[in-house]
Amino acid sequence: MFTTTTYKGTLDGKYIISCDHITEGMIIEEEVTVYHPDEGKIFIKDGEYYSAVVLQDGETIEGYQEVDEPEEPTI
Repeated sequence: MFTTTTYKGTLDGKYIISCDHITEGMIIEEEVTVYHPDEGKIFIKDGEYYSAVVLQDGETIEGYQEVDEPEEPTI
């Protein structure tokens, strides 16, 4: 598993979103951590699959299980 961080804020009075780096002069209003499973893996929680996770309302990443990505059926 690895994470990326998205920064939301303003730069010279304009709204800006930056991923994994802070642009010089940017005023950060919000920082969001996105959890990504390793290659060939996917997160699962309560029977639902997720390709990435942003935690909310007291959630922890431990509530998600990283499993092998299911194979797509062939026709």
